[in-house]
Amino acid sequence: IFLFSDSSMLALLGAMLASIIIGAEFETKWFHQAIVAGYSRLQIVIGKAITYWVLLICVTLPYAIGVVLVRVMVLDVDFGMQGAGFLNIVNGGNDLSLMRFVTVLAVMLLIYVGQLSLTILFAFVAKKAMLIIPMFYIVSALSGQVSLYAASVPALEKALNATPFGSQFIALSPNASNGLLLEAVVVSVSFMIVVSLLAFVTFRKAELK
Repeated sequence: IFLFSDSSMLALLGAMLASIIIGAEFETKWFHQAIVAGYSRLQIVIGKAITYWVLLICVTLPYAIGVVLVRVMVLDVDFGMQGAGFLNIVNGGNDLSLMRFVTVLAVMLLIYVGQLSLTILFAFVAKKAMLIIPMFYIVSALSGQVSLYAASVPALEKALNATPFGSQFIALSPNASNGLLLEAVVVSVSFMIVVSLLAFVTFRKAELK
């Protein structure tokens, strides 16, 4: 499910973005200079997180726009198997109103941002740009595969569904209920906040050289 989706490409792009915005700053000693200049570590983490989220949305938007164009042009894009992410939405959304279609798409975009926010934590933990991409790519790929079998392990399924990596979010359907869409928004935003706080805790204890 991971490979047959846009998740694989976005995972790579998101990890690359984090390595540039955060990972590279450790190597250039920018963080040390920012602290010397009077910025607190909390300000730095918040600033980097917001910058990352904004740029990530810009990177992801072309995919979303492409899906909207497919819907507007009423193209037949049946892949013959279940996909995930935007591909799953475009695969079965022709019967929905455009407003509903765009709403589901926006929620899926937020889910992606929530998932990729994990790279913020990885960046502050690894401190090296070259390590961030393989770390997140492996985690993202494994989460997609694990979600396929999580239903047989209730505890695992519950844990995954508390994050944007839950199977119900990864394979969000165009016909998803309003309750599920709201849950996806709450879970994704909460995950983004928690990851940012963990990144701050990690960065606060980090020794800058």
